[in-house]
Amino acid sequence: LGHVTMCDVDSNEPIWTVELRKRGGVTALDVLQDGSRVIAATYAGICSIIDSKTGQVLCEIGQKKYGAATCVAFGQDGRRVITGNDDGAVRLWDSGDLTEKLKIDAHAGGVTCLCGWLEGNRIISGGRDNLVKLWNLADGREEKIFKGHSFGVAGLATSSDGRRLASASGDHTVKVWDIAAGKVIFNLESPDERFSAAAFHPDGLRLIAGGSGRVVYLVRMRAAASC
Repeated sequence: LGHVTMCDVDSNEPIWTVELRKRGGVTALDVLQDGSRVIAATYAGICSIIDSKTGQVLCEIGQKKYGAATCVAFGQDGRRVITGNDDGAVRLWDSGDLTEKLKIDAHAGGVTCLCGWLEGNRIISGGRDNLVKLWNLADGREEKIFKGHSFGVAGLATSSDGRRLASASGDHTVKVWDIAAGKVIFNLESPDERFSAAAFHPDGLRLIAGGSGRVVYLVRMRAAASC
């Protein structure tokens, strides 16, 4: 679909709708921590920053020549924005002056997912090259590569303490990593599932994952169950 709609959670009635069909459709969304803004990434490579109350498009960043913007994330300060594109690059933008501050040639074949802002200046990216990478945004330096998937990485999540990383892949697995050690500490595998998303439960002991099989998995790290 080529639009973003804000709805009232009680009535489920739409509050506003922003049409982005001319941008080729929406690929990803993120919401600023204080809820004041929404950013929508599109197939055209343009990301629109939207006022959450009014639905007004405040500004746009990105360029069509970079290919589809497949993932996007606000920085903790609300001014910085990270995008991932089909051209394989992760870019850091200043949403105040709309300028590109940093480009990282991150993944062969394209960037598919982002997460992080660990310690305020590091992010994690996943790509079609089956790799997950940790980056320092101060200088664009690659700090770590997480190898283990045999298919593209579709979703990423970090635990609330910032010590663990979950990566969901089309290779039928979700891997949980110790970020500091760079090692897999738990592996969820289902031969019938091409995983595309994962999230840590607030209790830190369980993982939620899903994908193509229309099943949501609730995982207690040492034993997997589905519901």
